Amino acid sequence: MNPGHLLRDHTPPKLHLSLVLLITILAVMSGLVSAEWLRVDETASEPTAYIDPDTIRRYGDLVNMWILYDYEALQTEMEEVFTSIKVQAEFDCASESMRGLAVTYFEGNLETGDEGYTSEDFEPWLPVDPDSPNAALWAAACSME
Repeated sequence: MNPGHLLRDHTPPKLHLSLVLLITILAVMSGLVSAEWLRVDETASEPTAYIDPDTIRRYGDLVNMWILYDYEALQTEMEEVFTSIKVQAEFDCASESMRGLAVTYFEGNLETGDEGYTSEDFEPWLPVDPDSPNAALWAAACSME
């Protein structure tokens, strides 16, 4: 007799339904957690800037969102070696300025590898440099309704 056949015949229907429900919930939750990074400017030089559109929140002239800066080669800053930086940024659409609210450095591309420096200290407001990747980020953030 096949032992798998016995299990299948004697498993209560509620257990099958519970397993299906659990798998469905886990699949949906895992989809909600993963970020869908969209490249902001195809023509910009390094770093390549991405935004997670699911994180964009507008409060009047202020817009909050998560940004991912990605470099081709390893970078060194503040004794950290990294290839990508994830930043929660706030943009002031009225004054064309921005500031960082949180930051995490990653050793690998697209927020992979070991995490390095992390901070949740608010940075001061700075004007958006029109020749930087931040100009495209500001434009993307401030064009959201």
